Amino acid sequence: MEPEQIAISILTIAMSGVVSGVVTFRLNAKRDSRQLRRQKLESLFQAFNGYVTQLGSHWIPHMAVMAGKIDYNAALDMTAKGATVEPRHFETLEMLVAIYFPELQGHLDRLLTLRKRANDILEQHKSVCRESGPHDGSRSLSMMRAASTELDKLEEDFRVAIRAEAAKLNREV
Repeated sequence: MEPEQIAISILTIAMSGVVSGVVTFRLNAKRDSRQLRRQKLESLFQAFNGYVTQLGSHWIPHMAVMAGKIDYNAALDMTAKGATVEPRHFETLEMLVAIYFPELQGHLDRLLTLRKRANDILEQHKSVCRESGPHDGSRSLSMMRAASTELDKLEEDFRVAIRAEAAKLNREV
């Protein structure tokens, strides 16, 4: 065999090895990236559900006050008990959306808007309770029920969006 043929054979083998290595690296990197995003998506789902549950749990005692079933101090006690053991779902939710899933920011914005509106209702009701004591909270209760219904809708919309993100991840090859 001539030296030129040997050189071409060695070069061909070497290039095949390099190309094979590059392709393998890229496929592994893409797989690892997809796996990381899937894990983060699962964490996002858990953080969102945890935060929505916390939000609803915070609202329920205050809605009982508005309905005249318990007094304001009992609601504060119930809220304080729940707050001491709760994980910090909101911070996780906010971070995951900002870093990994900015396309879901609109859902988070809707949640924050709803939280603010509900907090305003709760604050207004608290002010009236301070000024005049127990009173008919049916108007506030009606607004909080509407907020609770909206929270349910927002929760379902977010789940649909997360399923869509998961479907995108599953389609990527």
